[in-house]
Amino acid sequence: MAEILYIPFDEPYESDIAYDYAPGAHHADVYEGRFIEGREGNCVYFPGNGYAEIKPKLFDLTQTYTVMFWVMAESHGLGSAESYFLIKFPGLNNFLKVNLYSTLSVWSHVALTHENGIYTAYVNGKAKDTKSALAGTPTGFCLLNVNGFNDAGRCYLDDFKILTGGAYTSSDLTPIISNATLTVKFSINGVDFKSLGITVGPNPKGIVDMLPKKSNDEYDWKDQHGKFEDVEAVRYDVRDIELDCWFFAENADAMMETIINIKDQFQRNGTQRLMVEINARLTLPFEVTHKAGIDFSEMKWRNYRTPCSFKLRMTEKQPVKRILRYIKVDNNTPNVQITLTCPDLLNIYWGDGQFTPNVFGTAVTATHQYDAPGTYYIVIAGVIENITAFTHNAVMVWSKLQ
Repeated sequence: MAEILYIPFDEPYESDIAYDYAPGAHHADVYEGRFIEGREGNCVYFPGNGYAEIKPKLFDLTQTYTVMFWVMAESHGLGSAESYFLIKFPGLNNFLKVNLYSTLSVWSHVALTHENGIYTAYVNGKAKDTKSALAGTPTGFCLLNVNGFNDAGRCYLDDFKILTGGAYTSSDLTPIISNATLTVKFSINGVDFKSLGITVGPNPKGIVDMLPKKSNDEYDWKDQHGKFEDVEAVRYDVRDIELDCWFFAENADAMMETIINIKDQFQRNGTQRLMVEINARLTLPFEVTHKAGIDFSEMKWRNYRTPCSFKLRMTEKQPVKRILRYIKVDNNTPNVQITLTCPDLLNIYWGDGQFTPNVFGTAVTATHQYDAPGTYYIVIAGVIENITAFTHNAVMVWSKLQ
């Protein structure tokens, strides 16, 4: 299946753009809507006639597809609160109605699928209605909630996705809805810890902890009460990260192979990219070094399945950063470009093992070409508070992360 659109609506309150995290990067312009706390992270709320608009046509409505999102309708007690999808076909008032049989008065996960002329509507993973297409080529669809208002909007939307090439069923939708499927993924230099057979313990240290402040100049005058400290330009110390890890080896040879693979990731030149992926849109990248050794002394050499535990102690030297997300689809995708103005030296880590050091000045442009298609998280590290101008052709994930 191809992901055509993925808009999580996680932008800050004042944003007028909803970013698309799918490869096509079809960002939506938001009109008369605002971003507020949602079901997970933020969501978009449309009071009255609010809407989000994407002008290019995204996909062919005759193909197989799945549209799914979280929604909650606002109601003032008037109207039936009946909810349904309407699929528009050629001709005056020629609509196909696919019922949801829900008022959508609480956060609900809804989906519409189409395959071979058959439409199915789902609410919270359960199929509610199935209808056959009308004559002609469909021209559009919408979700309607009869709530007594005389205008559009009046709803909350979160996590909007369009996939083509497949029609999801209840078995596909249920794990998406269930929070029990949330698994934090750890990787180093693009290698998933799980692929090495490594499990990370439930309490990683330093990932989101507050950074320690550096000592500022302090003054102690005999004729004044207390002490005086310069707190106008706060600077932070390094981030220390500690992960409790373990793995099982089937025999002594397998244990040695895993140990070699682990050490190989930290015996390279430069910084290493640690990625902590909490969900599809909440990803935390860290450029780390590992000066300390890795102690495997608790292992036992056995020729049968044996556990081995160890700790990874890493340091992020430049912990205050700005994060961009960039997707290279193919060779026609333009190179990523960042133009900024900043008097302080900044380092740009492109997410593919390459970095550009000491970027500073007025309207300075840095570009980078990726060798392979993929999703890349770009880290701009340094005194980012002093950036006065900043433009790019990527997606802003974090304007400041520390």
